[in-house]
Amino acid sequence: MAGDIKLIQDNSLIYTPNIVNGDLEIITSLLTAIYMSIFCKKRATAGLVDNPFYREGDFVNEFYGNYEVGSLF
Repeated sequence: MAGDIKLIQDNSLIYTPNIVNGDLEIITSLLTAIYMSIFCKKRATAGLVDNPFYREGDFVNEFYGNYEVGSLF
């Protein structure tokens, strides 16, 4: 079964990776993937937004090649 990094929400409502014994805590659910798909922005296409400056997109998309995380809306 695939593992995922556990995120925890602190008092200021910010999600951060959970550290246990100096290492990232791994869980077997899809919670982190769900958080990423909801709270990350997918880069808009030229057909949706003319100006490239406003197409946005999350910085992690640079690491995935042709696949982008997040939602457009």
